[in-house]
Amino acid sequence: MPSNTSRLALPYPLSTDSPNGPAQVEAIANALDPLVTAYASGTAAARPATPTTGAGTLYLATDTLVISFYNGSAWESLGSGSLASGVLQGITTASTWQTIATYTPTASGLFTAQAYATIPGGGATFGVQVTYADAAGAETLTILTPQSQAAGPWSSLSALFYAITGTAINVQVQSSSTSTIASATIGGA
Repeated sequence: MPSNTSRLALPYPLSTDSPNGPAQVEAIANALDPLVTAYASGTAAARPATPTTGAGTLYLATDTLVISFYNGSAWESLGSGSLASGVLQGITTASTWQTIATYTPTASGLFTAQAYATIPGGGATFGVQVTYADAAGAETLTILTPQSQAAGPWSSLSALFYAITGTAINVQVQSSSTSTIASATIGGA
């Protein structure tokens, strides 16, 4: 009687099993088929409208370095690299959300956002949020609720979110001090 691996439950014969190479290889192939991700690469223009490997296929466009995922009916971009960045040399209006980086997706997909700041001497209240749209509509993702920060450099954790085509992604900051210097990046996941 065959046994299975502990992590993926892949079948394998035991030394006491009757030899049957074709059936044993078929059992392993059938167990692996739904677990393996199909992958292809080429230029963005060469990406097939519908891959022969179906849903779950990944495609790397070698000219744009964008990775796409086929969901069974359409390709979705997984993005790549830094798509937008911005620097605000000083908060222009204290305690008001101000956009420092913006990007409008040309394809729906996963994106990241991160903010950095230099808080002036004496500290300041500082916050970071991302506005974007997903399938449910307009969203606001709060990375840091405005709160007291000590003087010095500060950086946020990266936020990961799904945004749809055609609606701007905005990284916004708020500070109680107009001497705060902030920057942000928006990237593809």
